[in-house]
Amino acid sequence: MKKTVLTVVLLLTVGFGARWIMSQQERVKFAESDVKGRWEHKQLGTYVLIDGSLYKDHGGGKFSFLEKYYDPEFQEKNYSKEGDAIYRCSPEDPTTRIRIRNEFKDDFESYKTVHDLMITEENIADKAVVVDGVKNYDPDQLSTRWSSLILQSPKYPTVKDYVALRKRILKGDQGFEENRVEPSTERAHSGSRSVRFFSVAKSRSMVCSKASMATDMMHFVKGEDFWFAGWFYFEKGMPTTIMDLESTWLNKHSGIRILFSENGNPSIELKAFDKPMWRNREYSIPRNQWVHVKAHFLLDEKDGKLELWIDDQQVIDETGQTLPLADSVYDSLEVGISACVKETILFADDVQVSKQDF
Repeated sequence: MKKTVLTVVLLLTVGFGARWIMSQQERVKFAESDVKGRWEHKQLGTYVLIDGSLYKDHGGGKFSFLEKYYDPEFQEKNYSKEGDAIYRCSPEDPTTRIRIRNEFKDDFESYKTVHDLMITEENIADKAVVVDGVKNYDPDQLSTRWSSLILQSPKYPTVKDYVALRKRILKGDQGFEENRVEPSTERAHSGSRSVRFFSVAKSRSMVCSKASMATDMMHFVKGEDFWFAGWFYFEKGMPTTIMDLESTWLNKHSGIRILFSENGNPSIELKAFDKPMWRNREYSIPRNQWVHVKAHFLLDEKDGKLELWIDDQQVIDETGQTLPLADSVYDSLEVGISACVKETILFADDVQVSKQDF
């Protein structure tokens, strides 16, 4: 019973490949009305999205398959609505569902260990309200909303490696080895606790290291406003990203994120297709002090809004694409060192998410 609950809470999707590789399959024909999107790629040339898959466009209505990008029926399979309420469901277990709430705050005061910080079989037990044989979970009734740890490091470089490590840590079978994510009394913006993220440097064969946490209990779609705020203490190194808003339903978990250069210059990037980026090369984030980071995205596949403030100073104010696709659902929020190159230490406190300005 507990395992099926965790299946819903920790629901993940599997990517369809680390790289786009030119397909040798036969060219097939589609009508132009079947094309949902068209882009230019440096290696692939023109490619299109048809029925959830990417195809190379050879012209004349002929296409060759590249890869599956997403399941067009993911909404129908994984979500249900009752009035204004949205529930996340598991196709494998229709008797369990979680109500989505897009507004929450976390000051991290109630967590003493990583086991308190993460949803586990123990701290989710007996939290369901059973109605007509269906177990309903409400995030407001759970002791935490954070559902996963990402600990990518030289010893655990692949998704398979660090997922297995996370499971062992949360079961108590193993402690942290290289990267760490844990409640800390070493620093706090308010109260006495924050979350400390530590990551070793990446190895030569890796793109980056990661030490972050995520929650999959959200549902942000086109036309909605996503607001995020948190206090961060940049103690050592510089994380490449500190916040990722992602769609786990899309290949490679496409989404929008807050980044920093090695010099601390902030930027916002849409991690999808040609990866548009909006930068501020003049501002540099302060080190060794608490810094307030606030972001606002109006979600749209063409004409969205992107705003970023640091300590109440607006450093980015742009318009552009903020959703990979019109029917994308941002369902996952990752906070912490979601990418870095060198050894990095970051603290986070008083994190907020909302559909409205704070």
